[in-house]
Amino acid sequence: SLNPQYPPRPPPDLVKQLPPTMQLADTALSWLEDNPAKAFDVSAPEALVVDYGYRAARTYLLPSTLPPLWTFVTAVVPDPKGLPPLATPLPLNHIVWANPTSHRIQALAPSMNFFDYQLLLRLGGMQAITKLEMWQVLGLLLPLARHTLLVLPCTVRDDEGFIREAVANTLAHNFSVGVQVMEYKVQTLTDLRVDACVKPLLKVSLTRIHKGVKHAWCYHRWPFTHKFTFQWEEGSVPFLINKMPKHLPGGDKRLNHWTPNINLSELLAWGVSMPRRLLFQFDMWHYPAASDPMSQNWLVAKGARLIRIDFDNTAQEVIVGREYIRCLTLQTCVSVQGRVLEACPCCAHCLNWPWPKHMFPPMPLCHNCYHCAAAVISRSLTPATQKMGPFQHCGRENLLSTKHYAKNSMHVHCYSYHKDPTLESRETY
Repeated sequence: SLNPQYPPRPPPDLVKQLPPTMQLADTALSWLEDNPAKAFDVSAPEALVVDYGYRAARTYLLPSTLPPLWTFVTAVVPDPKGLPPLATPLPLNHIVWANPTSHRIQALAPSMNFFDYQLLLRLGGMQAITKLEMWQVLGLLLPLARHTLLVLPCTVRDDEGFIREAVANTLAHNFSVGVQVMEYKVQTLTDLRVDACVKPLLKVSLTRIHKGVKHAWCYHRWPFTHKFTFQWEEGSVPFLINKMPKHLPGGDKRLNHWTPNINLSELLAWGVSMPRRLLFQFDMWHYPAASDPMSQNWLVAKGARLIRIDFDNTAQEVIVGREYIRCLTLQTCVSVQGRVLEACPCCAHCLNWPWPKHMFPPMPLCHNCYHCAAAVISRSLTPATQKMGPFQHCGRENLLSTKHYAKNSMHVHCYSYHKDPTLESRETY
């Protein structure tokens, strides 16, 4: 049923005024909203869902339809009718991402992220938006999620054949960093009709995946260009093969549990709004000042909350006091000040706490701070007020990719590659 705080979905007569590709996407999204149990594992308490075709002028009900600890990341695409974004506040588990581009998709592909679901309902319009061929978008993004829900345009006659060709073309590159092995199965969820065109809504589920992955978004400092080879098979948890034995003496990583997440480094680098980045910084105040608090060591999970990882790096000194707060500010590209501190005295207390080494911040004050700040900031978390701005160079790993020595070989530093770039990227800070 529709949540009463949201405007109703567009009526069928308005949907028919959209271009055919957008009609298919809108019809597919409506079907998913009405039939979530047929496409998603609704019994899962948490999951990470990425949608690469979010139309901000349309009510988007999935975050309020599925469990509250599911996290939704939705990349905005231009509205075909030029309609303005909605002014209705979004639920806190719904993160609006900047628009898809060729650079963003290619830089995300060799990351360590592995989502539960992703939506590619507007594949037919991706070429105009990203300047990538449709098969390239599909080949780059399919390895990033266990399940991909997709609709191909009416011009494609053989949907499963198109998917096979996209996968084969991608694997033919023989990437070292990037997808190396990909096996999958395809299920038809329903048929969608637009005029004389009938297209299936497909669910492509991976059964086996191997891919070389980077340390973080565009991180090219040697030897982190190829940190792990990520391996996963259906029914298992990911296995990370260490590609830097001299620098990671702990060896391979066989995980006991996988928390559905997206890494904060990739989330920020793709582009999120200032209010959301501000909320992330308040959430960071739940954790002690520990070593290596850079953006790649935070996960976004459990309803868009932060989880700190890898906080026991003995090779790095622990940043404390005001320098620790300054470090968090550099990661999120936003400074805590103004109306939130005025409305939430508990946040002012946390901000001014001395932040000594390895000590948890005062509770429940800093716990209450996040919830108080969320109540204030949530008014700005609407599609209409979330201004993405340019590519955000938040954190050192993203800043490095813009330096002069990287500009002529961005494809080596940010994207998948099929050779060892060690000699080209042995850089120091």
